Amino acid sequence: MVRRVPGTLPGDRAIGEFLRRHAQALVAMERFEQAEAELVEAQEILAAALGPAHARTLPMMRAFAELYDAWHAAEPGRGHDAQAAEWRAELASREDSGTDADE
Repeated sequence: MVRRVPGTLPGDRAIGEFLRRHAQALVAMERFEQAEAELVEAQEILAAALGPAHARTLPMMRAFAELYDAWHAAEPGRGHDAQAAEWRAELASREDSGTDADE
């Protein structure tokens, strides 16, 4: 059962997932700034709907790492590689903790 944060609507999770997937398409089109904005919005929605430590937020963390990896490849020297490394480290930490998808 998914527990919702008070004030969120049942469709919030679906909107967050849609924005994450749309952002991934934007990354493929090298529209990095727009993708970043959508990922931030999606992360806020999912964190409010599921809680920030919920296992279903892990794909969001992967999406951020992939965004910054691609952005670094397109525009080296702007620090995006460091941002990708931060997201990968956080993701690895969360995966190692074994967060349960039903929490």
